Amino acid sequence: MSDDGEPQDHNPRVVTGSIAINVSDALRVHARGEVKIMIHGFDRVFLTEARRAAERATAGLAQDDGDTVAGAAATAVLLSAAACEARVSEYVTAHEGEIGRATVKALREEKDALKQWRLLVSNVAPGFKAWGGREFVALGCLIKLRDLVSHRHARYFKPGDWPDKLKACIAKQAIPVIRAADIDWTSGLYVESVAVWSHQTAAEWLTTADGLGIAARQ
Repeated sequence: MSDDGEPQDHNPRVVTGSIAINVSDALRVHARGEVKIMIHGFDRVFLTEARRAAERATAGLAQDDGDTVAGAAATAVLLSAAACEARVSEYVTAHEGEIGRATVKALREEKDALKQWRLLVSNVAPGFKAWGGREFVALGCLIKLRDLVSHRHARYFKPGDWPDKLKACIAKQAIPVIRAADIDWTSGLYVESVAVWSHQTAAEWLTTADGLGIAARQ
């Protein structure tokens, strides 16, 4: 157990520059004798970092440090969404034979992350019907929010107004933004509550995915 409470493993360490990540590797020997390797476990790595970003946002709020809160909130959003996408990608690659060639091709060609999840769940757990449930709705809002964070398109907005892509999520109160008639939408979005929500949304959805059989590779 590490100082921050995260369990430690004995998986190989992948070193990129000065960064070392504890992840696992999967080897595959092809018919012609060549060996290929896939590093997996980035869903766990990204989710852990999303949690740390949320904690940093909470600390920044306590210190009345708006820049830290905003940066940490953006980080939590990006890494929470990345964790969910990493789970899809790594699971599909590790289970190509079970999923089927046509579905694998469709999954890899689909650019919408939420549609990817819907297609994968329908293939692996066809009995799942909770598409309108809180967890799946929250996942969709997280992905929409990630798109806005990662593709910044600065625009003038009336105070209290929101980008079209987020209006449905705001109306459903699916994202715990700060709503006020006199603030810019970014001031209500890059906040501690959204950082915590982002990590929680990804963690809860990935736990649901575990229960559906779309589990992280050990």
